[in-house]
Amino acid sequence: MASTSGTIRKLPSGKYQVRITDPSAKQISIGTFTSKAIANAELHKAMADLNKGDWNYRKEKSDGAKLGRHTALREVAGRYNKSSMRAGKPLSPRTLKEYSRYTERDLASLAPLPVASITKALVEDWYLKMGEPKTGQVQAPLVLRQRVYSYLKSVMKYAEDSDLISRNPCRISGALGSSANKPMIFPTSKDVALLIEVAPKELKALFAIAASAGLRKGELLELRRKDVEKIDGYELLAVSVNRGVIWTEGTASVREPKWSSIRKVTLDLSASKTLDAHLRNMNNIDPEALLFPNDPGGSHFPEHKLNRIYDRMRKTVGYSGTFHSFRHYAGTQYGILGATLIETLDRLGHSNYKTGLRYQQNTHRELELLSKVDK
Repeated sequence: MASTSGTIRKLPSGKYQVRITDPSAKQISIGTFTSKAIANAELHKAMADLNKGDWNYRKEKSDGAKLGRHTALREVAGRYNKSSMRAGKPLSPRTLKEYSRYTERDLASLAPLPVASITKALVEDWYLKMGEPKTGQVQAPLVLRQRVYSYLKSVMKYAEDSDLISRNPCRISGALGSSANKPMIFPTSKDVALLIEVAPKELKALFAIAASAGLRKGELLELRRKDVEKIDGYELLAVSVNRGVIWTEGTASVREPKWSSIRKVTLDLSASKTLDAHLRNMNNIDPEALLFPNDPGGSHFPEHKLNRIYDRMRKTVGYSGTFHSFRHYAGTQYGILGATLIETLDRLGHSNYKTGLRYQQNTHRELELLSKVDK
């Protein structure tokens, strides 16, 4: 039986390429590695596997690489979308639609190409062109580029893990930016008061809840009478966040809140009074009645309509922050009162640090903090 042998060659890039010759005298490329030590380790492992006759995984990689030469990025992206999970659940229809749009619109030049043919140079060329503004484009080109690049990188990582490619070509330094460096606009208490003051009468409570509890838009628009309760011994109301509404192509669908962040949130005194007045003015006393319906029939308030109303509000008061800044305001205000990081994250239903934590519904600590407000 012929013996195996191997070589390590330093490439112009400074990386090390490992090749071995199997018992049939066929050369097999193991890959390229960042250091000679890693290359040596991979070489010894591969030779040991071949000498034992255990080299199926090398064949699998070879077969995978062949498959990668015939499998288009579009197809791999579809597989990635179907297999991806968030909080242990498949991606929402809205996210799937967004990813599909990335593939067909923003990655149109790469989508039909076999994944094995997509090089770092091709990705860099696409990345540069993606940053150029396009006619009729609403979203800032650099923000959109960052999101699409992040998606492409994840899809190519999936291809790499599936042995369709030997290395992820998405290796542009700084392409994803740093969240720590992103400017974030936080409204002041005066900003919030002015925004609520100019809000339509039927939506004042919605914005008051957003500023106090930091609920997401979909969570606010799915609140119902049955979700509101009076806290005994306090002039405070609490809202239970059990559901959220999402809009896909103009159709509303109700599901669990984002990241399955079911929780109960106690409102501060000002928001409690605003919500109490809203409830007393509601004609529909059905427990299932939406707090903020679009029409007397009780249909969900459209997200795009809420966005237009908020846009008019912020222009009226001269405020430049997005609707989401209400959420930031709620978190910072709760922290100012003395809440711990975990208490704040639980209150907001935040995804980070959530594993292993249980939401503390209506804790004495929460009531102690909120009873300080507006006294």
